[in-house]
Amino acid sequence: MRNDPSGRRSTFPHMSGLETCPSCDSPLVQPLSSSRRKAGEVNLKLRCPECEARISIVATEAQVAAYEDVLDDGRDGVKRAYDRCVAESMEALADCFGRALTLDLVGADDFAAGRLRSPVVRRLR
Repeated sequence: MRNDPSGRRSTFPHMSGLETCPSCDSPLVQPLSSSRRKAGEVNLKLRCPECEARISIVATEAQVAAYEDVLDDGRDGVKRAYDRCVAESMEALADCFGRALTLDLVGADDFAAGRLRSPVVRRLR
């Protein structure tokens, strides 16, 4: 069962994949809560971040395992993208620092103890 923005309640008897919203077909459905039932079934409460649909469904262990695999793959994709962004950012900072050194814009006195106590540096810590 779900609530849509209009306040109507409706039931979705079948979802092809738990990660797909039956209302808007978004592949980003997120788990809110779960509880075990007898006979290997699981009560799931899910939420679509795009259309705000709330979904309550009884799923099999196999469906839950497949959904967890999709969630794991998504988390891995986000981590790879984050790691790539961090590496690109560090590389850009190293390039800028290298150019500054080449142009003699940075010297040893820029790293003196007194300069590291400046208000700007303190705010960055």
